[in-house]
Amino acid sequence: MRGYHLKYLAIIAALALAVAGCGGGEAVRPGAAGPTATAPAPTVQPAPSVSAPRPTALPSPAPPTAPAPRPTASPIATRPGPSAVPSSVPQDPGLAKAVANAEADLMRRLGVTIQSIQVVQAQPVEWPDSSLGCPQPGQMYSQVVTPGYKVILSVGGKQYTYTGDGSGMMKLCETGTPQAASAPSGGGGGALPTSLTAQVAAAKADLMNRVTTLKDTDIKLTVAEEVTWNDGSLGCAQPGMMYTMALVPGYRIVLEANGQVYNYHGGKGQPPRLCAQPTGKPRGLSGTTTPGDQTQ
Repeated sequence: MRGYHLKYLAIIAALALAVAGCGGGEAVRPGAAGPTATAPAPTVQPAPSVSAPRPTALPSPAPPTAPAPRPTASPIATRPGPSAVPSSVPQDPGLAKAVANAEADLMRRLGVTIQSIQVVQAQPVEWPDSSLGCPQPGQMYSQVVTPGYKVILSVGGKQYTYTGDGSGMMKLCETGTPQAASAPSGGGGGALPTSLTAQVAAAKADLMNRVTTLKDTDIKLTVAEEVTWNDGSLGCAQPGMMYTMALVPGYRIVLEANGQVYNYHGGKGQPPRLCAQPTGKPRGLSGTTTPGDQTQ
């Protein structure tokens, strides 16, 4: 019996050796789960690198060009002596033109420069007739008061007198001392009477209504004064009409536009009326007649 057991053990040992020689592996226990085959992880291909487009640089705006500096005007040489237009005379374009024209003529005559000329006097005036204060022997002139300018220049201590009409065209007077009828009031040599402010505005409005191309700035007030008319015609008598022979207090207004002169007459408290042919001698003018009208 004992021998049987030994024989049995030898067989088992031989079988064990045989199994070990054939597999060489690890014995798998019954019921034990074999190693779980793990599926290989899919290979993820890296996404191709896409370079973001570089933003296109916009051209920088050109810096603003600084404006070229204006050339500095050379200072005008200051002439010695009195100013071109005395401070007592309102500076208006017509008077400035009269002075400039007189200076230009004198420079041409004497061959001197502007710095050699002194302006002694420059003012708007009313000449007693169309001779402009400088009548020539043997000449006939219209006896009508004419608005204009008087300019006295001096070179080397000698004076030269120029006279001209409202356009500023001046002429050297060599036949004596020009005598003006008066210096214009209102828009010329004096202040506008406050009592005539409304009448002046009405006269300008009437003129602009008649000449539609005119603006208020185109109209120059030459005369605005209170006068006493010799009769009811108010210095503007019409042929064939009868008028009251009595003194009438009133006023006269003289406007100038584009070289034309317009006379407006009125009685006190009455609106101004355009007078195409002024007549009579209002007492307010010391016996002189009113300026002649140059309307069409």
